[in-house]
Amino acid sequence: MIRLGRAARFAVAAAIGLTGAVAQEPAPVAAGDGYLGVEVVENAAALEDIGEHVGLKVEAVVENSPAQAAGIRSGDVIVKLAGRSYQWPGQFEAAVAALVPGAPVEVEILRGQVVLRLVVVPLPRLRPPPPPAVRGLAETERVGIQVRTLGREAARAAGLPPNEGVELVDFWGNSPWRRDGLRPGDILHRMDGQPLHDPRELLRRIRRKEPGDPVRLDIVREGRRLAILTVASRRARRTERVFVPVLFNYRSPAPEASSWGVLLDVFQTEWKAGRRTTTLFWVISWTTGEAQSLEELAVFPAPLEP
Repeated sequence: MIRLGRAARFAVAAAIGLTGAVAQEPAPVAAGDGYLGVEVVENAAALEDIGEHVGLKVEAVVENSPAQAAGIRSGDVIVKLAGRSYQWPGQFEAAVAALVPGAPVEVEILRGQVVLRLVVVPLPRLRPPPPPAVRGLAETERVGIQVRTLGREAARAAGLPPNEGVELVDFWGNSPWRRDGLRPGDILHRMDGQPLHDPRELLRRIRRKEPGDPVRLDIVREGRRLAILTVASRRARRTERVFVPVLFNYRSPAPEASSWGVLLDVFQTEWKAGRRTTTLFWVISWTTGEAQSLEELAVFPAPLEP
């Protein structure tokens, strides 16, 4: 056994290659269908200590499992599996699934301040692993996106490895990523050439960028693989509401729509999709704009939301 002080723990983090902006992608393990019987989560204590991951924390160990037989305990931190370090639970789970049953593999763990190297023998998995918990997150300051976990079945349908990729759900306001061609439903599986395994991983990479830094996103859209070049700039800001009781009321519920009215909306003007509608005394109204816009308005009326 090797005892480590606090300073040495920083050295461990550097040694396993997790102190850089983007961790090195682990090499694939030999193909198989391995099972260890261990559940891991992010190592929150390490994040508070040095701002980066130092392995993955063992949340639970299944009774009579290979992990329990090897001596792994709940609360341990798995630093390496088969000589490789893993930053996200999805990465680790995919690596475990790729292990060959019956082939011993070394697991390096951190228990308190002690580094242990244990040998575990994977068993064949008898039933499919449970689906990952769906996590939805939003980034509202830089690029204005909402993303969520991509399930294994969705990853398989997109032709991606298990636990790779996140789904783009929606945008916030004037998102530069919407402007540059991304759409809700796109599957983001690489950012700047590095695979994405978790929504939190994507958001942390975004926040490490300086405003205006270029970003390359590899995506899957309706079965097609595309590359989108965009930036990590801040979203454009706009005024959404100005209200002076009785006298003035301005609303802008979306970047392409706005309205203003005076004197309890006795006189009101609305702009939406290239056309302007003016209302006088609440009942008299007329619309001006391009001919195509006027035709669309006649077929698909779309008044502003209150």
